Amino acid sequence: MDSYMADDLQEDANKKPDDAKFVAVRILKNGGVLIQMVTENGAEWLKQKKISKGFERCFPGMVTIKGKTYQVVVQFLPTRLQHCLKEITAHIEEKNKMS
Repeated sequence: MDSYMADDLQEDANKKPDDAKFVAVRILKNGGVLIQMVTENGAEWLKQKKISKGFERCFPGMVTIKGKTYQVVVQFLPTRLQHCLKEITAHIEEKNKMS
């Protein structure tokens, strides 16, 4: 894989961390593929736009890397907070490194 991505790995910002190692790959029922990495640091490296695009080019067909997402339901949210939902959502995404 490194040879296919040589150009993408040239920049210091894209340098592959030592702990960017794959643990498992599983094909899901919906046709997706779940990739598990040794560390969160390795996963964050793979999610970088330039790295993920290079990784996607290593596979034939249509491949897209997506981060894991979760739906969140907040019950009994006071209506007085309605006007600042975008701000609250942005704060939650920032704290959870989702943005």
